Amino acid sequence: TAGNWVPIGTSSTKFAGTFNGNENTISGLYCVQTDEENAGLFGRVTSTGKIMGVTLRDSYFSNTKIRVAGIAAVNYGTISDCYVASVINGTGCNGGVVGHNSGTIIRCGNSINVNSSLSDTGGVAGYNNGTIQYCYNYGALEGRSGANLGGIVGRNEGTIKDCFNYGKCNGGTTDIGGIVGQNVKGTIAD
Repeated sequence: TAGNWVPIGTSSTKFAGTFNGNENTISGLYCVQTDEENAGLFGRVTSTGKIMGVTLRDSYFSNTKIRVAGIAAVNYGTISDCYVASVINGTGCNGGVVGHNSGTIIRCGNSINVNSSLSDTGGVAGYNNGTIQYCYNYGALEGRSGANLGGIVGRNEGTIKDCFNYGKCNGGTTDIGGIVGQNVKGTIAD
């Protein structure tokens, strides 16, 4: 680890390309954001952005603001075949794979703890109004004082299909569930 990781894609220069990890592993990243939102390997991914085939291990992502995740803090594109085994620690809208999802997450998983001091915390995504399919979570979720704590998604307004959770959901004040903490007009199937 050398210094503080700066996420790829910011609010002003979003990631719009293709990142193919070729089933490789990235490890040892350290990302602590104190003045910026969006901590993760990627910060913001546009609708044309694609991230695939990468494992993230033994890394640490933290933010004193919102949206922390292993792969992407904010996703409007497609994230597939990614796996996270890294520490996620933030205030709200935190997920093992994605913090805020308005795109597609498919065949992704998380196996380590996701911690939050506020709301919208999930093993795969903190907040979803896109599509999440064939995803899983084995990590424990810890919500210290907020609401919307779910094994797959904290707050869902999109579609969740064929997903499973084996992680424990601990803490939080309201809306805690094995798959979704709070479902607002979303669809959950199979």
